[in-house]
Amino acid sequence: MNSGFKKLYRYQTITYYHGKKGWNIHLARLFCLIASPLTNLFYKGLRLISTYPDYRLRETISTSIDFIESGGNFVIFPEDSSKGYFEEMKYFFSGFALLAERALKHGRDIPIYVSYLRPKDNTYIFEKPIYYSELKKLHPDKKDMAKYLLERTNNLGKIDLETIK
Repeated sequence: MNSGFKKLYRYQTITYYHGKKGWNIHLARLFCLIASPLTNLFYKGLRLISTYPDYRLRETISTSIDFIESGGNFVIFPEDSSKGYFEEMKYFFSGFALLAERALKHGRDIPIYVSYLRPKDNTYIFEKPIYYSELKKLHPDKKDMAKYLLERTNNLGKIDLETIK
């Protein structure tokens, strides 16, 4: 989504609209002729930091640490959406723990907010934050951290908002 118009168009057309959303490939291509340039502008305005599962992750971490140290806030979406989006999430990647650990070494204890978009009533639910140092005490292994946060996220989707009000 953040690597240029050509790759964005290909991703939106083939992977997202055709693959994940199930649109007809010709309809997806036609729609993305208009949607991709607008999406490209939108994402550039967001100042996204791309992540990669290879050697480029080092640059992502460095850029992210610089951003944190300049007082910036950011959002990480750790869910695995390779097979589409589900009401209950199946898996969280644990890369966020690598960034949080590095930030902690730089003297920044990052608050981690768990959130959930409930599709049935289009409502975002946010839980109070847990600081990385606390999470690390509860679950020293980063995969266990991811599993713990995944369970908390899925539990947010089960909350009856009427009982909270």
